[in-house]
Order: sequence, then structure tokens, then C-alpha cells
Amino acid sequence: GDTRPIEPLLDGIYDAAVDRTRWPRILGELAAHFSSGSAHLSFENFESTRGKMISSGADPAFALQYGEYYVRRNVLWHEFVRRRLSVIMCDRQVIPKEKLRKTEFYNDFLAPQDCDDLLIAPITREEECGSTITLWRSRRDDSWTGRDVARFRGLVPHLARAVRIGDHFGAAETINTFSAEALYRLGRGLFIVAASAIVLFANGIAESLLGERGGLKLRQQRLSVEHPAQNQALQQLIVAAAQRKVGGSTIVTRGEAAPLLLTVIPVRADNWSAVGGQPGAIVVTKELNPAAPRLLDAISRHHGLTPAETRVASELLVGDGIAAVARRLHISEATARTHRIHIFQKTGVRRQAELVRLMLEWTDGLQLTTACNS
Repeated sequence: GDTRPIEPLLDGIYDAAVDRTRWPRILGELAAHFSSGSAHLSFENFESTRGKMISSGADPAFALQYGEYYVRRNVLWHEFVRRRLSVIMCDRQVIPKEKLRKTEFYNDFLAPQDCDDLLIAPITREEECGSTITLWRSRRDDSWTGRDVARFRGLVPHLARAVRIGDHFGAAETINTFSAEALYRLGRGLFIVAASAIVLFANGIAESLLGERGGLKLRQQRLSVEHPAQNQALQQLIVAAAQRKVGGSTIVTRGEAAPLLLTVIPVRADNWSAVGGQPGAIVVTKELNPAAPRLLDAISRHHGLTPAETRVASELLVGDGIAAVARRLHISEATARTHRIHIFQKTGVRRQAELVRLMLEWTDGLQLTTACNS
């Protein structure tokens, strides 16, 4: 595989988050980084079995045919959905190679594009649709290894964050134009900040969160939070986004009000003339209200959670600690911790913040399905 630094690739991934026209180039860089012949970002709708594909290193005509025809014949994708798989896998781990080579999908879609070995990463999964990135190698290339999987796994959170933010911008029709009016009307709170956290733009929802009840403040024009530890976490994320092009999330508590999830997205400042050419970041806000029954049921079914685990997962969204979760559910703290361990194991996450992001993917899927319905 490519041994070049990962930072430029991360930079490009987050650029693609706000400008989808950059995805083919970023996919090409991703393919080169992993010594792959081609890379593909696909969107599939579970209900309509339609989708679309963005590719690098492949014939555009095949990408078009995928969304219109071959998505329904993608036996690998159907197996991922049927088995509720949510981890990076090689095609031979999903379906035996001999069986795959007998399918129409392989013989009429993969083989003509010189693809014989796939590395598949589910990027987002909602109730009705999902997105996947696959890297393809030919028979002449080495097969994918555990080291390849481990390296790819480190990029998946960044890719998922970029795809989700791209969906939000796409829904607001701001992918290429960055209209201030469209950003102002976006259905999420959105701040554009400099590396120093000085606010350069705030849409309507973001402005409403500035104040004692909203939970966010301006201190010398800098976006901040009242709680010192939470404010430090936010400032560190903004600096990391602006200087190292690494995104992340943090939770802000607000007394009796629902907590806020702040997702910090690194974006090159040349996308906004107002930033003056300096590195900056986007901060997207989301209120962590109790999950709707439909959402909880979808998450529970998809990941095989028990009713007790589902209740704990919902309470973890509040972000006030496992002891508080146990008190609200009238269970012991030890029981709550056990349920949390089982939830992490079933969903494939390692930290509570990752679980929150995973659950929010489903929330977004119920509201924003533009990419999957295209």
C-alpha cells in the first residue's frame, strides 16, 4: 500500500464533505493510497433497491448502470443488509469467491471492469438507505490483508462524517454555491468559525443557541461553552479541524434542556471569501432529544439489541454519564455498565461518542434521504 502521509487524504475527504464534485478526485487518491485499481462511493436504497455510484478508475457508464440496474443484483450488498453487517470486510468474507464468480453481478459488472477482489466498508446505515465505499483490485494484484483492513478502518469515521455532512448541504442546495440564505435556512444550527473560534457566520438556528438558555456563548466573538471542560473540548476540536484537518464531536449539557451534539468539520477556508483565506471549520449542532420509538425500534432490530439495551442506548444520548442513566431507568450502575458493554459489542463501537454518532446516522436517515433516493 501507499506509505505517503495520511493528512493530505484527510484534508481532501473533508473538502468533499462540502463539495461533492471533489469526490472522484478523492476516491482516486484513496485508491492510490491502498494500491487499488479503483474506488467507489455508492448509495443504496433498501426499499426501492435503487441507488447511485461515484467512481474513480472505472468507466462512468458502469457507474450509471449500477444505480439503475446492478444495485439490485449486487449480491454482496444484499448480503450485508440481510446479515446486518457493519464492519469492513473482503468479498470472500461475505460470499465464497466461487459463488460470487457465478453471479450476474460479477460476470457482467465486476469482471468487465477488471475487478476480482473487493474491500467493502459500510459508511452510513439508516433505516431505509445506506452508503458504502469499496476498493477494487484485479486478479493480478495481491489480495486484501488484515493490515489493509486495519488501515482502512482508521479512515471510515472521517469518510462517514464527510458523507453525512454532504447530505445536509445537499438537502439545503448549497453543495456548490454556499448561498448565505440557504445556509441560514438549513435545518441544523451551523457556525462557520476561524481557527481561533471567532464566528464568521451563524445561521438562524445557531443564533438561537447563543445565550443562557441555548447553551452556547460568544466570548470576544469566539464560540464557547459555559462549562470549562466542555469548552476546552470544543476549542481543541476547532484547532484540530483548522490545523490538522481532523473532525470530531463533543456533547454540551444545558441544564434542563436537551444536550447538544456539536460536530466540528474541517473545511478549507477558500470556500468562503469571508474567511479571508485562513483555515477554518464548520460547527454543526444537533439537539439530543429522546429518540422516537420508530428510530429506537429500527436501531434495535438492525443491531439485535434487547429491549433493556435499547433503553440504555437511548438514555446514553443525554450525555450525563452512566450513573445518571442507571438512576433514570431504576437499575443498578453495574447493570447499566453491562448493558453498555453489550451495546458497544453489538454496534461495533468502542466509545460513547461513537455510539451517539451511530444513532444520529439513523436519525438523519429518517429525515434526509436525498442521496439514497437519487
